Amino acid sequence: MLLIGNVFGYFAYTLFNMKKSILFFVSLFIFSFLFSQSAREVGVELRATLNQDNYMQLSWLQQSGSTRHQVYTKNANGTTWDRIADLKGSDTLFVDSFYKLGTRKEYRVARTSSNYTGFDGNGYMVAGFDVPAAKKLGRALVLIEDIYQTTAADLMAKYLSQIQREGYQVDTHYVNKNDKVSDVKDWIFKQWSSDKNTFTTVLLLGRIPVPYSGNYRPDGHTDHTGAWPADLYYGAFDISWTDNSVNNTQASFSRNHNTIGDGKFDLSRYNTPAKTLTEYVNIPVGRVDLSNMPAFGNDTNLLKRYLMKSLGFRTGERKARLKSLVDDNFGYFGSEAFASGGFRNGSVFSAWDISTGDYRNEMSKGSFLLSYGCGPGTYTSCSGVSSSNDFVNDSLLNPFTLTFGSYYGDWDNANNFLRAPLASKGWGLASVWSGRPYWMMHACAHGAPLAEATINTYNTWNVYNAAGFQAGVHVALMGDPTLRMFAVDNVHDLEVETHCDASLTLKWGAIKDLADSVIVENWNGTDWQIQGVYHGTDTATRFYLGTGKHTLSIRFLKLLKSASGTWWQYGARRVEDVAVDTIPAGRIIGDISDAYCSDSTYIFVNDGSFESDVLSSWTWNGVNTSSPKGDTLRIVNPSKGGALFITRFSPGGCIYVDSVNIQIQKMNWPLETQLKSHYCLETDYVFNDVDASDSSIVNRWTWNGITQNRIQGDTIGIRYNQIGTEVLHVTRESGYGCVYRDSWTLAFSMPPKPVILEIENPGRIGDTIKLKAGNLHYLYRWNDNNPDIDSTFVFVANSEKDTVRLQGYDSMGCMSEITERDFVFVVNQNTSMRAKDILAYPNPMGNKLWISIPKGEGVWQVNVTNINGATCLSTQAQGGINILNVEQLPNGVYLISLKELSSGEVTVLRIIK
Repeated sequence: MLLIGNVFGYFAYTLFNMKKSILFFVSLFIFSFLFSQSAREVGVELRATLNQDNYMQLSWLQQSGSTRHQVYTKNANGTTWDRIADLKGSDTLFVDSFYKLGTRKEYRVARTSSNYTGFDGNGYMVAGFDVPAAKKLGRALVLIEDIYQTTAADLMAKYLSQIQREGYQVDTHYVNKNDKVSDVKDWIFKQWSSDKNTFTTVLLLGRIPVPYSGNYRPDGHTDHTGAWPADLYYGAFDISWTDNSVNNTQASFSRNHNTIGDGKFDLSRYNTPAKTLTEYVNIPVGRVDLSNMPAFGNDTNLLKRYLMKSLGFRTGERKARLKSLVDDNFGYFGSEAFASGGFRNGSVFSAWDISTGDYRNEMSKGSFLLSYGCGPGTYTSCSGVSSSNDFVNDSLLNPFTLTFGSYYGDWDNANNFLRAPLASKGWGLASVWSGRPYWMMHACAHGAPLAEATINTYNTWNVYNAAGFQAGVHVALMGDPTLRMFAVDNVHDLEVETHCDASLTLKWGAIKDLADSVIVENWNGTDWQIQGVYHGTDTATRFYLGTGKHTLSIRFLKLLKSASGTWWQYGARRVEDVAVDTIPAGRIIGDISDAYCSDSTYIFVNDGSFESDVLSSWTWNGVNTSSPKGDTLRIVNPSKGGALFITRFSPGGCIYVDSVNIQIQKMNWPLETQLKSHYCLETDYVFNDVDASDSSIVNRWTWNGITQNRIQGDTIGIRYNQIGTEVLHVTRESGYGCVYRDSWTLAFSMPPKPVILEIENPGRIGDTIKLKAGNLHYLYRWNDNNPDIDSTFVFVANSEKDTVRLQGYDSMGCMSEITERDFVFVVNQNTSMRAKDILAYPNPMGNKLWISIPKGEGVWQVNVTNINGATCLSTQAQGGINILNVEQLPNGVYLISLKELSSGEVTVLRIIK
């Protein structure tokens, strides 16, 4: 087998590195000879169904030359097979009547053929129907290159959260690319040692230090002999890793050189026939390392691209067809039949619906969940399949890729073809070098993660017939081992609405790939408990929880199927922390009665439950008062009734209100609204009962030593007859027992008796008399007229005697005693002459003449002339009383001419002497 491998390696190397056409045709001749037998005939392509009795039914494709089929089974973690059937070569069906519905079972069907002299063909399958969903998927130890703590922190956190929500316990560790591989392994070992019973897988993200080991050439090329990358070193704890024997520097690239003490290990293959104790790798390792891929972009951008497209697949946003593709460019190849692994793996996914056309042409027609391609290779290409340059430009719709060819299985180099699907714009999520040995992917066809395929491929020795280079240290998964090849949609557009009756409503977006059930769970502190199971078409539910904080999970559950059977699988959890409230009920207790007294103090208590995060607020007469838990509200001397409210608020905004209607007995009668500053003597006053509508109230008045009872509708009248003060007492008592006592001191007064003063008094009948009050009052009442603010009084004397009356008022309307004064005037027949407002008297005149001119009329020129017109007297006069001396004038008739100087107006009077 190694010789054939060397021949293959030589011609592959010649084909890709020499440009002479003669070598190209020689290569074609040799390869056409090697391809004369079919690789597909080597494997056994299995499919599982249930018969009418719910028994497992295995079927397979018939191949020419088959002489016998043997069926085996083993325990899930077993290393030995038990033969359960020995069938003829023509048989293509086996029914396992011991199978129990709802369980998984691993099968092997081995075919012996007369057409081949090499090893028998084999098919492997993990099969089952209606298998319950796994609640937990184990532990994921995620080692991350330390640069991504800052350059991709948010996306990295989102990705790790997705892994955790799918069912993994995630432990992370940041690593520098220059750390020692032994230090990195020490951390992994310590984590694994803490719990060896939980399935553990390792994911390397970024440039985690690469272990190298071995002195061999799995691709058969002598120039490639030496140490290869050996990631499984990180998961192999029972194998001896030495660096004291290999000393080989013949490989073309120095990174493959292996010398004593250089940090590269000696081990090429574990579990060789020479070993008496079988050794296995303990845990699987997967790597997403996109450094040194310059044709695709820088490390950070490529890693982010990978995480995003992996999230797209894991959440159900991106779905590939359940179809397989095999592009075989090697054929039988001396019984190694590399592509047989592609057919065997493809059948347990998509049965016998396997495309066999050109790799890239078929990919252009649609998506393929699983693909296999093999052909002569270089570090950056696989002839007849694709190249790294193609992956730079193509966006192939293929998440999981198996390929085989020379050189690139040693993946730690620039633009490496094995890592190209991961770095591409396409859907590539995992890539493996399958042919030496075959990769054992069959468990993934029934929902297992890539980690299980990885550990099975590591530990094929004496378990699976995986062709050449089994247990080689070069076996490596490029991709995330926590990935499952079938994904259930994740919950999206989740809305949580809590209600105040301790319930909540969950709403979520409908999904295209309809789930069978929606599972809502509640975390009890140690595990998830099912809260409710709903139909896959539902998009909302409402249920009740206890008051407090809860952590809820909602995820979809779907029955998935492949050619290996059916199994239930959960989508990732959507976890939400919610605070659920009930109405924080309370009740007002305390001095509860039908009526309350206005002059008393009352205490009300909130008797609700007093959680520390519940707040209370009292409302009374429009005033809000916040109250800590358990507090009371004190109402002192309530003046008016109304509703007393207690409002309780929960942290989530739930509100409860209780109220008590308070009816006030208004015992504090507001008599002040009827009181005055003082009262008048000898005057009746009446006070009204403002609560006259309440027949239960009795008023007891005490005034001037006399007590009187008054009831509904009555009034009380008082009168006092002396200057001074007197106290009015009242006692009020209601039928509810409210008692109110008060008293008011009333002041009684009388204004002083007014004084009448003369301002002008000529003393003659017909004269205008002017008087004035001699002391100050608020109002004046002259001669019983209406009170007025004018303190003066003017009248014309009409008789020999006039009596003038004056009474004073204060501002409260109290009246003084009345002042009376008599005035005597001269009484004569025709005693005066009047013209307009000017009065001259007496007429006839004696030795004096009085002339009365209205005040404010200015200056007047007065001329007295006789009957002949001669001027006898000339003088000036002013407004008011003017007295002329006419003693020298002889008896006779005279004309008195008065001229107002400012206006020139003239008034003439005729007077006799």
